[in-house]
Amino acid sequence: SAVVTTFVAQTSQSLQPNYAQISTSLLTELVALQRATADGLSPSTVPASQQNISTPFVSAVPDRFVNGLWFISLALSLITALSCILIKQWVQHYTSSMSGTSNERALRRQLRFDGLKQWHVRSIVGFLLLLMHVALLLFSAGLVLFLRALDSDIGWAMCGIAGITFLTYSIATVLPVLYVECPYHTPICDFYQAMLFRDR
Repeated sequence: SAVVTTFVAQTSQSLQPNYAQISTSLLTELVALQRATADGLSPSTVPASQQNISTPFVSAVPDRFVNGLWFISLALSLITALSCILIKQWVQHYTSSMSGTSNERALRRQLRFDGLKQWHVRSIVGFLLLLMHVALLLFSAGLVLFLRALDSDIGWAMCGIAGITFLTYSIATVLPVLYVECPYHTPICDFYQAMLFRDR
C-alpha cells in the first residue's frame, strides 16, 4: 500500500487540469501578442492558445489506464490489510484462555475449531493471499505502462522482468496440480486442489 500510494500521489495529478501548463501557454500567447504589436503586425496573426481556463479538461487514456490499475491495486492491498487485522482478532479469540474444567475447555476449544472450519477461515486466508498477488500484478502492469511512456527501453526492461515473474508464477501454479509431490504452491493452486479433493 505504501509503495502504490507513492506512485499514485505522483500520477494522479495527470487526472486533473495542469494550471501551471495553462499559465505557461497563456503567457506564451501574451508575449507573442506583445511582439506582434511592437512589430506593427495585427494581433490576429498570433495563433490563440490551445489551453485556457474555460477549455474542458480531458485526461489522456494512458493516464487514466495507469491510474486505474494503481488505484485498484491500492484498494485490494488495503482490503487485504484490513482483513488480516480481522483474521488476527479471530485467531486471538480462538487461542484465548478459557475457564472451567478440562472437559469443558476441551469441548469449547473443539467448538471454536469447528467454527473456524465451518466458516471457512482457512479459505478466507488463502483468498487474501490471492488478492495480494492480484494487487501486485496490477501494480506491475501499471508500472510497465508508466515506464514505457517515460522511456521505452526502461519500459521494455520492466516488461521483461514482469513477464518472467508472471511465467514463474504460472509454472508454480501448474506444477503442483500435475505433480502431487511438488512443493511449489500458489493460492490459485491451493484453491484448485481444495475443490478437486472436495469433489472426490
